[in-house]
Amino acid sequence: RRQRQMCIRDSSPNRVVVKYFELSSEEVIGLWSAGRRIGKMLSEHYGTKNMVYAFQEGPDAGQTVRHVHMHVMPEYTAHHNQILDDAFRISRTDEERSLEADKYKKLLGITK
Repeated sequence: RRQRQMCIRDSSPNRVVVKYFELSSEEVIGLWSAGRRIGKMLSEHYGTKNMVYAFQEGPDAGQTVRHVHMHVMPEYTAHHNQILDDAFRISRTDEERSLEADKYKKLLGITK
């Protein structure tokens, strides 16, 4: 089964940082609180028991977007060292991603 993932940008969208350790303690709490909420929603929505919460920091770790964000993925299906490898991602168009994001926002009760 292919995995679905949701990416959470750092909890302070007005302050972009590249490294996890650059986040304030308050921002770390906000990021993990959002991750927990989203993980619960994804687990309930997909009926899964297993979740992966992951960060990539630096190009050698696979980071392609230069800001702190968390990947939240239901059901671990990839090899341990390839959690976020592109070969295991589902290819989606921008429109499909937008529709998926809208579905998740609705499930989370986000109206913006």
